[in-house]
Amino acid sequence: MNASATGDSLKYQWSPAIGLSSTTILDPVITVTKDITYTLTVTNNKGCSVSDNVNIKALLDPVVPNTFTPNNDGINDKWDIKYLDSFSSCTVDVFNRNGQKVFSSIGYKTAWDGQSNNSNLPFGVYYYIIDLKNGRKPVKGYVTIIR
Repeated sequence: MNASATGDSLKYQWSPAIGLSSTTILDPVITVTKDITYTLTVTNNKGCSVSDNVNIKALLDPVVPNTFTPNNDGINDKWDIKYLDSFSSCTVDVFNRNGQKVFSSIGYKTAWDGQSNNSNLPFGVYYYIIDLKNGRKPVKGYVTIIR
């Protein structure tokens, strides 16, 4: 946390205490696994207090499935990557075995449906690179289309 407050003999109270290294210091260390809103109440030595909220959005590592079945049966038809929607400027690139790019996305707002140029791609293994654009190493691996 990088909160600020000015005054003499100030007391700090954060709530809830979940994920905080301390609830009584101005800038505690936060460890969270889900989105949360914290409230900081600052009280001076005369008993006057003020409160403010801060929303923390947890950036969880994407969970990338290694297979999907785009056969229009309504089950597992798209390559849904859990938590990827938290990374609004990420890039996702998928390549066939010849190294040709068959899918590309910035932000991954719409999950890949196993198509390239409006045509169904065949059963097979495809290589992907997901760059979260936040300083973390790109996520690389393979996804299999099963038809």
